[in-house]
Amino acid sequence: SGSAARGNWHCKMNVVDASLGKAYHVSRSVVFNPHFGLRFAWIDQHLSAHYRGFQIHSNPSNIYHGDNDFLGLGGRIGIDTEWTVISSFRFFANASTSILAGTVKTDNDYLSDGQRDDNVETTPVDLDLGHRFHMNLPNLELALGIDWGTHLYNDGYYLNFRVGYEFQVWWDQLNLRRFPNATSTGSVAGNNFTGNFYSDTVSRGMFTLNGFTVQVQLDM
Repeated sequence: SGSAARGNWHCKMNVVDASLGKAYHVSRSVVFNPHFGLRFAWIDQHLSAHYRGFQIHSNPSNIYHGDNDFLGLGGRIGIDTEWTVISSFRFFANASTSILAGTVKTDNDYLSDGQRDDNVETTPVDLDLGHRFHMNLPNLELALGIDWGTHLYNDGYYLNFRVGYEFQVWWDQLNLRRFPNATSTGSVAGNNFTGNFYSDTVSRGMFTLNGFTVQVQLDM
């Protein structure tokens, strides 16, 4: 078993939307605003892990770095709604979805110091597995909250405050490759290693974001 392990994950996400829509006043208290347009997104994820003494007596270092980058463009459709409660207070509920045609690029690096003791001796291992492919990836975005606004200076300005909770789901965003399972031995580029190396993905897992948002808007 290993003596120590640590890891970290970080992500950079950028989204640009271009939409066309028209508001429909269903009643004095309810407004529906259907819209459609384009969404452009790039999501860069990085995972790193550092192990010490993992099934190796001489306690060497084993380091893993994985990059999972997505870049895509696609159509987006949704609807924004407002429900007036009293005076200038309103509830809002928004939903949208899109499908992006894009490119997924993964890069996996595995570095081991090797193993040296009385019974086994292996040379260091330095592996780099890269993969690039195209996918159509969907995503869903939901928002719910409360809105308050008022006119200022003889209706010359409009001040608006909005507090809500948003939730986003991006399917099939994790496509990192598998690394060894320590059940057999082999050799890569003249270097001995313990374990099998696979060519399939880890999980194709979802990438989700959720949290509170605050918006202040001044119209002139």
